[in-house]
Amino acid sequence: MIIRREEEKDYFENETLIREAFYNIYRPGCIEHYVLHKLRNDKCFMPLLDYVIEEDGKIIASIVYAIGKLTYDDNTNKNILTFGPVNVHPKYQKKGYAEKLINYTMDKAKSLGYNEIIISGNEEYYKKYGFVKASLYNIYYKGYEEDDSFLLIRIFDESKFENEHALYSDPECYMVNEEEANEYDKSFPYKEKIQNDNQLF
Repeated sequence: MIIRREEEKDYFENETLIREAFYNIYRPGCIEHYVLHKLRNDKCFMPLLDYVIEEDGKIIASIVYAIGKLTYDDNTNKNILTFGPVNVHPKYQKKGYAEKLINYTMDKAKSLGYNEIIISGNEEYYKKYGFVKASLYNIYYKGYEEDDSFLLIRIFDESKFENEHALYSDPECYMVNEEEANEYDKSFPYKEKIQNDNQLF
């Protein structure tokens, strides 16, 4: 197993991997591979934290980081690190690869001087990485201020963190046009889109 930075030659292979990991999970088909495709050319992209796991000469997992935004009550803004999508090929899931990748890159983020990471995710899963509800630090997802169940934060040094009320906004590049995503998906091998009751969208 090798953990290394993603290279340009990996782009299509990695997008294909993400497509395999997310297809028909949250919606019929997926848009996550298109999110990554757009993200790499956006100013919010963090190339120093763009990593893959390679095994037996092929990419089996990857993670990407970007810069989101906190907006305080006085309308000042602060950049904050976030990650996603995180993905593992279906054949390699539940074997600890995601955990290795997340821990490795969080250590890298800390070494680069970042003190906080904020994500949307399942608290029960991410608590093993030190994430807690962002509402404990007066931070809420913009537009979902009444729901504190999914916005999580990891703070490396609380003495360096300003505990003030703020609203979090995802990087704009995470917002994609679904028609554009569907059109981009046509450049990949055909997969059947399936609707099921467990999907969110």
